[in-house]
Amino acid sequence: MFIVLAIAGFSMGLIVVLFINTKHTESKYTSKSMLTIPSPLKSIEVWKIVMAAGFLTVPQMAILTFGSIYMRDILHIGLASISIILIGVQIGGGMLRIWSGYYTDKKKNRISLLKYYAILAGIASLLLCVMVNNTYMGVVFVVLTGLFGHAWHGIAYTEVAMKAGIERTGTALGMIGTTVFITSFLTPIIIARIADGYGWSAVWGAVAMLTFAALLCFIPFSNRSKF
Repeated sequence: MFIVLAIAGFSMGLIVVLFINTKHTESKYTSKSMLTIPSPLKSIEVWKIVMAAGFLTVPQMAILTFGSIYMRDILHIGLASISIILIGVQIGGGMLRIWSGYYTDKKKNRISLLKYYAILAGIASLLLCVMVNNTYMGVVFVVLTGLFGHAWHGIAYTEVAMKAGIERTGTALGMIGTTVFITSFLTPIIIARIADGYGWSAVWGAVAMLTFAALLCFIPFSNRSKF
C-alpha cells in the first residue's frame, strides 16, 4: 500500500515538473515601493482572515482525523463504506473549492462566501451533535461538515494575499499557512480528549462552536486597519 502511494506521489510530482511552467517573471518593484507597503503582521484585515482560516480548519480536520472512528464506533459502519464516504468528501470538497474560486473570481465576494461556509459547516456540526446516534443523518452531516470544511481554502488564501498586496504575499501566505498547520495539529489532540471524557456529542458541539467562532473574525473593528 505504501509503495503504491509512493509511486502515485512521485508520478504526480513528475507531472508537475513536466507540464507546469516554473519560470517566474521577476517583479519590477523598487526597494522604495517595498518600504511603503506595511507588513501583513501589522494589518488587522490580514489577521482577521488568518484567524478565520484557523477556525475553519477545525471541521475539516475533525472529519479527516476522527470521522472514520466516529462512524465505526457510533454509527457501526463498515470500513469499506467509511472509505467511500471519506473519499467522496475529499473529491466533493475539491470540486467545491474549484467552484468557489471560479464563483468569487467573478463576483469578488470572497469574504461573504467565507462567512457562509462558516455558518453552513457550523450548522452541520451542530446538527451532528444533536443526531449523533442516528446512522443515516449522522452520515449526511459528516459529509456536509467535511464538504464545507474543505471548501474555503482557495478563497481564503487568495483574499489574504490580496489584502497584503503582491509585494507582501509571501508573508501573508506564510501567516495563514502556519495558522492552518497549528490548527491541524491541535484539532485531533483536542477531539481525542473531548471524546474520551465527554463523548461524541460534545465533540461535534465543540467543532460547531469553534467553526462559528470564525464569524467573529469578520466583525469590523474600526477604520484603522493597522496596529
